[in-house]
Amino acid sequence: MYYCQVMPTVRIGPYKVPIKFVAKVQVDGEPAFGSYCDDPHTIEIERSLKERPEQLCNIVLHECLEAIDAIYAVGLQHSQIEVLSTALTETLRGSKYLRERLAS
Repeated sequence: MYYCQVMPTVRIGPYKVPIKFVAKVQVDGEPAFGSYCDDPHTIEIERSLKERPEQLCNIVLHECLEAIDAIYAVGLQHSQIEVLSTALTETLRGSKYLRERLAS
């Protein structure tokens, strides 16, 4: 069984970014599973993803990468963020040692 616990905030640089579960998320007028808003710094995740923990983990990591990209002005392309979030999800899923160290 796959499990993903999402904390109510995540620290990115000097900011405590709240993670809010909402009924519907839209990005540029289109439905989405998650979004990051730079002002104020906020991540919104579609509430229905709580029932799909593997996808939830990927979306939360994706939005954290969006926030990192914006806060640190990294300049990642959206396709790069998609690949990185998927790769991080798979890396964490496959590494019990890493998950345990990150959780402590």
